[in-house]
Amino acid sequence: LNGDCCFGLYDEKIKRWRTAVYMNHWDKTNKIMIRFTQDSNLNPSLNIDKFKTLKEFPADYIKTDPQKYKTNERDLRDMSNVPKEKIDEWIKRKKNKNNNKKDKDKDK
Repeated sequence: LNGDCCFGLYDEKIKRWRTAVYMNHWDKTNKIMIRFTQDSNLNPSLNIDKFKTLKEFPADYIKTDPQKYKTNERDLRDMSNVPKEKIDEWIKRKKNKNNNKKDKDKDK
C-alpha cells in the first residue's frame, strides 16, 4: 500500500468503488483478505459484503487515492489487521501532512 492504510476496491456485487482495509494474507496461496469500511452512503438492506478475498494480482479493481478513499484510526484499530506500528506511523504522517497544510494556508 506504499504508506496508505486503505485503498479503493471495486465491489462487483453493488457495482461501485468502496474503501477497504487489510485484514490478512496467505503467502502460500498469494491471497489477501480485506474488509470494507463503513459507508454511510450505502443502504444496509443492500446485503453488502463486509469481507472479500483477493486472489489475482496485479488487479485493475484496486485503486490507491488518499483523497478519495479514506479511513480513520478507529477503523484501522478495530476492523483491520494492520500492525499497530504501521497505524501509528500512518497517524503521524497524517498529522504532519495536516500541519504542513495549515502552515501553507497561513502563508497565503
